[in-house]
Amino acid sequence: ITEEIYYKVFSDCREHGYSEETLHSINATFRKLIDLTYKKRLINDNPLHRTDNVKTKKTDDVRILTHEEWIKLDNYFHTSSFVRLGVDRYPKFRFMFNVLYYTGIRIGECLALTYQDFEEQQGMRLKVTKSMLADGTIKEPKNFKKRTIPLTPIVETLYILQRDAHVEKGGQLTDRIFDYGYGNCLMLITKACRETGIEHCSLHDFRHTFISNLIRKNVPLPVIEKVSGDIQETIFKRYSHMFEGDEKIVLRALEELRTDL
Repeated sequence: ITEEIYYKVFSDCREHGYSEETLHSINATFRKLIDLTYKKRLINDNPLHRTDNVKTKKTDDVRILTHEEWIKLDNYFHTSSFVRLGVDRYPKFRFMFNVLYYTGIRIGECLALTYQDFEEQQGMRLKVTKSMLADGTIKEPKNFKKRTIPLTPIVETLYILQRDAHVEKGGQLTDRIFDYGYGNCLMLITKACRETGIEHCSLHDFRHTFISNLIRKNVPLPVIEKVSGDIQETIFKRYSHMFEGDEKIVLRALEELRTDL
């Protein structure tokens, strides 16, 4: 079983009209069987260690964060103390979600980042060369697309603060920045959405928001492909969402067309 076969199985299932609930059940069973055969030493290599979990959620179910919602979340992470989790860690939480929002990298790619993945040449850039699976295994990014993403000033500032504090404590630039897992991140965003009163968003919704914002700002698809690691066809199908208020843009264009006739 290879990564290509794993994804093809679920691509074929979708083409045959399987519901998302059924796909989810098949995927869970499929992965358990693969893990079991590996643990029983029936196979020498576990392909799931190199393969991202197939997405069984409908694209229509994802949502895009509005600018106002993002400001609420950012302020929440900026001002919250997170006493139960350790007051010395909450600036890092804010840094992590700013990276997700302003770079569009996947959560696995974010959790695999080290301090030396940030380059300070001709403006700061982020090198995405690896990803972390749910079990902690480090692998190449999805689709093997290594890439470099320019950073906004706020992300630069937050990075420098984290890096200097880490080095001052004796840390190395080769250390991972975010030393927690998927469950911690999901708990954080769930808690933040609940306490700020905004609709729940998933960790992957930050990526949808980033790419959709680039599309809305008329950034050329080849450029979006370069920074996102997705091919143009995937970008167009998955991320060209209709924003709130975009209907007015469509109606205005149609009205202008009518008057030009």
